[in-house]
Amino acid sequence: MSARTRESGLSVIETLVATAIVAIAMAPLFSLEMQATRNFAKQRELRLELTAQRNALALLRDVNFMEQPAGALPLGDGRS
Repeated sequence: MSARTRESGLSVIETLVATAIVAIAMAPLFSLEMQATRNFAKQRELRLELTAQRNALALLRDVNFMEQPAGALPLGDGRS
């Protein structure tokens, strides 16, 4: 009974090396995902700003400054 049979399976070192390789391979993907998230948020802010600017321009287009020199324009709901 001096012959040892090799057990099949992975050793702890093999498992750690495989985990390290997977972590190194996944790091750029996480970085890319974070960059995409930041870009999405930035584009959303810019889109909201553009919408506000377009609304302001549409409002100014309807104002006749010769008719209302004070610059007050009734907007409804008691707002001007």
